[in-house]
Amino acid sequence: MNICKFITLNKILIISIIAIASGLLVYNRVATETHMSAVNIESGEIIKRGEIMTTLDQYASFKISNTTIYLAKNTELKLANGRAGNLDLQLIQGRIVVTGQSNISIREVDVKLESDARASIVHYSWLNEIEVAPLNGPVSVCYDEQSRALNTQAIRMSTLAPYATEFIDFNPSQSSEKEFYDWIGFTN
Repeated sequence: MNICKFITLNKILIISIIAIASGLLVYNRVATETHMSAVNIESGEIIKRGEIMTTLDQYASFKISNTTIYLAKNTELKLANGRAGNLDLQLIQGRIVVTGQSNISIREVDVKLESDARASIVHYSWLNEIEVAPLNGPVSVCYDEQSRALNTQAIRMSTLAPYATEFIDFNPSQSSEKEFYDWIGFTN
């Protein structure tokens, strides 16, 4: 009779552990915090998590909480995660300027900005290259378990291993996209 009680207690214990673990997994997956949406500053269009902000022949600007994103022509940017304090964007192709705390993923590379930082990021998808230029405040470029802090110097690098990097000069007034930088008010 003691063996039966032992087996029954083991079954109850195993079922309880499975139920608790499953509940925690579901809770963490669903999360209780709502996702913020990106709002097009000019048109009021709302972009939700998983959707792509796209420009063709025009510029666009979006606001997500305290972060502003400016998109140049022919740019695609996905809102991967819109939770407060954990804004994650995926730059598919094109040129953006970001002001505010965010993480921008480009293939195997992440560009991280703090709350008061501003950066220009260009993804040449056909070349597997990016250019990152800090415009105000520090920016971190993370790849292959490494992190490179950029304060004022711009960098060009490949988005795939072996991650060849080089420092470059960045001057928005002399850029081929000067009109875009004029539009956001960042040329000298």
